[in-house]
Amino acid sequence: MLSRRGAVAIAVVLVVIGVALVAVAIVYLVIPATHLPSFWPGHEAVRHAKRTGRALPSNAHTSRGILAFIVALGAIAAAWWIAVRYQPADNASPF
Repeated sequence: MLSRRGAVAIAVVLVVIGVALVAVAIVYLVIPATHLPSFWPGHEAVRHAKRTGRALPSNAHTSRGILAFIVALGAIAAAWWIAVRYQPADNASPF
């Protein structure tokens, strides 16, 4: 069984991960494939498209954006569940 402090720490980490994944999802959904940062997945495909002269289908980047958003929602929901489950029984200070 987790202590209240441990539950709060896990909830905070999950919220930070969720917010970061929302940012990643926004980048994947808004920025075109040719302008993705070089350290993100999909950069190799951009170089291949420039070499062949074809336009890249954007469904791979859209799928990654949607997946990142779904995982972010899961992380935030897990943080909420942990926060609700480990509330103190009385109105005393949680620390």
